[in-house]
Amino acid sequence: SVVLHWKNLGVLMVGPYGDWLRFSYGNDSAVIGHGGGEDGLKRKNPSNETEVYLVPEIDCCRIVTPTSVEILQRVPPGTADLLRIGSIEPGALLLDASDAFDSGSPNADEAARSITQQEGLLEEAIQGCITAAAGEFDVKVQKRMLRAASYGLHFSCKDENSPCRNTGRPSAEAVTFVKTARKLRVLNAIHRPSIGWAMTASQFDSVSPKGVVARLMASGKPSLASSVSEYLKLGRKVRDYARAMKAAAFVGSCSTLSCANDTMSRRLISMTDSQIAEEAIKIIKGAEIGKGDIPRKGEPNLTPPSPGIYASVALAAHRAGRKGVADLLIMLEDGPADKVHALLTIGSYVDAAAVAARARDPDLIYVCIDAFEQAFSKDEEGKGLHIAGVINKFPIEAVNMLTAYHALTAGLGSRDFKPLINILLRRQKYLEAGLQMSKRVAALNRTSPHYSTTSNDREKLKIEYLTEASRLFELGGKECVFQKSC
Repeated sequence: SVVLHWKNLGVLMVGPYGDWLRFSYGNDSAVIGHGGGEDGLKRKNPSNETEVYLVPEIDCCRIVTPTSVEILQRVPPGTADLLRIGSIEPGALLLDASDAFDSGSPNADEAARSITQQEGLLEEAIQGCITAAAGEFDVKVQKRMLRAASYGLHFSCKDENSPCRNTGRPSAEAVTFVKTARKLRVLNAIHRPSIGWAMTASQFDSVSPKGVVARLMASGKPSLASSVSEYLKLGRKVRDYARAMKAAAFVGSCSTLSCANDTMSRRLISMTDSQIAEEAIKIIKGAEIGKGDIPRKGEPNLTPPSPGIYASVALAAHRAGRKGVADLLIMLEDGPADKVHALLTIGSYVDAAAVAARARDPDLIYVCIDAFEQAFSKDEEGKGLHIAGVINKFPIEAVNMLTAYHALTAGLGSRDFKPLINILLRRQKYLEAGLQMSKRVAALNRTSPHYSTTSNDREKLKIEYLTEASRLFELGGKECVFQKSC
């Protein structure tokens, strides 16, 4: 069918054979019928929405207004077969038998056994009830159809020819029943007005459970996302990331609360940094105790989280202004790369360099040196502060790397050798500093674009460099007597 919308007219749906339906949005009346005109059934809509947007989906049309989201969908064929008056489909017969059993009718057992007389009919009836339940939005109707499917599974397990009795494993219908029940529970959770998601079972399968969890986190519902990931037993990384988002939201809520309206708010405001960090750690480990949107059974999962989880929550705490919480959480991070980048983000360059040195990762050490350099200005004073900070505060591995880097650039013919001399002097390596100045004299004799000067200027530079080299050797004391005399 084709769905169109006009202002002041409403939504018009035209079928393949010319039948049409019109739904009003605003002060218009809706005419529901097959031919239109005054003979149709009119329905008044008390709302005053004027802006209507139609969004095509894979199995329906989503109607979005400023105050609501509705789904316009054809009744699924499985549901129509079950609920049609006088239907003789296997699912309809099983549904009638289940209703009779619930009402205490003595004909319930006989009606159910009549389905089992033909081979494969009971399995078809169970599958039909499960499929129809997945296409329903009303929780009561879902429960009714799932009860019918469960009632049929009871007879299926007692059948001697049932595969589950021969193999000792659950039948395909039983596995589908459990999966559908879990899916419906998640869908009902996201259909709540507080969440406001209008999603069908087909859309859930198309997006996949991981996609649903990702969308929940993107829409600012990390608590429900964490509960869904735990309930559906998704992958470890998905669950850890959902917990991290939930913990980050918890830390952020503790920082944004300004007034206490209830007991929980007063408790959050009065919490110290260590208490907030402890609660965040419990959330990350899945050991928090509370009422979630979807209850979880069993013991909490206390396995170590994936690398980078503590670092991401620590960064969220830093952005929220909780530096103490960030420091406590980042200490628990085991991944060197994630820990180093988190420390650099919050400005702890020295700690980041220490972590990189303990990991013996030269790439991380260089990243720390470069990030520390970016924190200073590009003038001579900034370069001097950068070199002094690396030598005085960074580990020896970082100091050696910085020295090797400037020695390499100086050896390639660069005229900017002052940083190397500055580093050697701060490290009190006067002999090496004097040798580097002496090498500058030898470099002046080479034909290089860096030293394209006249002969007089070159001689002056030689005298200047040799004088500076002699002064550096003199600072070295007895160790540099031979070099100074030469």
